[in-house]
Amino acid sequence: MFITSAELSPSEEVYRRYVAEQHLKNAYRLALKLYDNICKVLMFNGVPHYVRIDKSGKISSADFSVYRIMTGPVVESVLKMNKID
Repeated sequence: MFITSAELSPSEEVYRRYVAEQHLKNAYRLALKLYDNICKVLMFNGVPHYVRIDKSGKISSADFSVYRIMTGPVVESVLKMNKID
């Protein structure tokens, strides 16, 4: 999921181009007040920030040590490093 603030991010055109170029799914450009509330609820203030959310919707790992999206064996090693099944 990609979440950003409309007021703090580049123009709508730049945002749409970035989302398309990165093939992002579930991308949201929110009003600043809503963005701030989500940051408070999910307890993050840095970008990028990754958390693992389990199937029930609960945060199962708030200290997820990965700094970019990866595939294949790299993902497996990151999950193992973070003790995630």
